[in-house]
Amino acid sequence: MENGVKIIDRKGGKVLLYGGYQFYRKKNYVNKTVLWKCKEKKIKCKGSITVTEQMVVQAERPHTCIKIPLQNDIALALNDVRHAAEKTDTPIPQLYEDAENKWQEKWFDLIAPLPKFENAKHTFYDARNNFSKVNKINFKSFDEVQVPIALIDNVTEIFADGTFQSCPSPFVQLFIIHAELGSTNTTTKVKPIIFALLSDKKTETYVILFRLLKSQLPNWKPRKYHCDFELAALKAVLVVYPDTTVVGCYYHWSQAMWRNAKRIFGFKKTKPAKRLVGLCSVLPLLPKDNLQGGWEYIKSQFPCAENKNLKRFLNYVEEQWFAKDTWKVMSVFAERHRTNNVAESLHGKLNKIINKSNSNMLRLLNLLTKLTSIDYKKRFRSRLKSLIENDDYIRQIQMELVTGEISVGVALEKLR
Repeated sequence: MENGVKIIDRKGGKVLLYGGYQFYRKKNYVNKTVLWKCKEKKIKCKGSITVTEQMVVQAERPHTCIKIPLQNDIALALNDVRHAAEKTDTPIPQLYEDAENKWQEKWFDLIAPLPKFENAKHTFYDARNNFSKVNKINFKSFDEVQVPIALIDNVTEIFADGTFQSCPSPFVQLFIIHAELGSTNTTTKVKPIIFALLSDKKTETYVILFRLLKSQLPNWKPRKYHCDFELAALKAVLVVYPDTTVVGCYYHWSQAMWRNAKRIFGFKKTKPAKRLVGLCSVLPLLPKDNLQGGWEYIKSQFPCAENKNLKRFLNYVEEQWFAKDTWKVMSVFAERHRTNNVAESLHGKLNKIINKSNSNMLRLLNLLTKLTSIDYKKRFRSRLKSLIENDDYIRQIQMELVTGEISVGVALEKLR
């Protein structure tokens, strides 16, 4: 480690690392400088430093203790594990193994290993539990379970969907909220965090649910809500969380387009029909401000007098989506998650095992416990190369549109 000033967290408070020594905070001065004393209290070391608000060493007093080689580098490595334990849900043994590998790569020629995991693990587990504001995260019974409120408070992007098939009477649906936990272009990191049994699917019921969540989680402010265009839930979330951005599901939109194309055109679609449906299907890939322009471009390409079925399809899109203002939430421009499929995958697993005829409360709770336990133990999923390449292609066209290199019409033609 360089001789710069570093401050790390310890159970007893902040510790300052400098020049191969470790210090505890002794006194704050009026001029905003701080006196730090050497932590070797037992031998009454006289060493100290005075540090300014900008972390610049202003004064030093010599040490009477012996400097321990690499002690500060070890402290920094352990501090990194502590912070990772707080901010991720990666298993702590894995975090420590990664830290050991990095340590060996850096100091392979020195006899200065990190402490054994068994001797250090309690620090990391305590840090994770304290950050989550719970006594523990692994439980042996339902009675021990505590909600990690701090973790939920940090979730800003959620996916919500309900299922009816596996819901026990007298309830009508099981509503599950999933959390975005740091997905990247190559991995998907989404996990279920909230489960609710609802008596119906009315807007008023969803409002009660979200208000209940708000009362129990006052610091939780989801900024993005992914859904499948269910208007009741969509309206409710905006009543309780008016600053939330609602994002529709691109998959459901595309499905609706092709399902109605089949209804109107039948199985044998002409080239104009295929082009029309293809253009409409990719509308959500445009920025929200370009959706109306994109729709006007599509209508201009298909004069209604040419074909009655083309006219019927255009009327369907106009009346079902644009006239009802549903278009305002259909844009998935620049979204890492363009669909709500991550929320629906758990429903599929549930519905394969239980349904209305054989579902009861105990069976549902046991199955949810089992499936979510398996889900949380799994590593986050890596994405297929083909999906990543498709994302790159879409982003390239979107960038060309935003920068003015191509028009809305050209963008739609390229995307379809």
